[in-house]
Amino acid sequence: MKATLLFATALLFTATAQAQQNIETQQPALERNATAPSVEAALEAPGEMATLISSQTGSTSLRMYPVPTTGAVTADCPDGMLTIEVRDLNGRLILRDNALNGAKRLTFDIGRVGTYIVDVVDRTGRQQRSRFIRQ
Repeated sequence: MKATLLFATALLFTATAQAQQNIETQQPALERNATAPSVEAALEAPGEMATLISSQTGSTSLRMYPVPTTGAVTADCPDGMLTIEVRDLNGRLILRDNALNGAKRLTFDIGRVGTYIVDVVDRTGRQQRSRFIRQ
């Protein structure tokens, strides 16, 4: 019994040492690949509006307000929206509107509590993303 326990412990130490050696010799995935553009969320007024700012362009684009909301939420896109899709965090499509024809503002109500991702294609063909919380 003792021999089996000592053998299992030695096997575990060997596997741990090999795993640490492999980790130290591999570079992290982010260092191996080219850097991805970062998008930072900036709140203009606490609890009222979420704006995504691209680090590459430095411009604001799609804004969602009020965030968090207990009712309707407004999507505001200065470039004009052609399509909008709203998905929950599981990726299920909740809302899709393909006939916006360049509308700059759209107000809608989901009706269910949760966090939602909003994807918009604007008139310039850029896809923009934001999110909001429905309480």
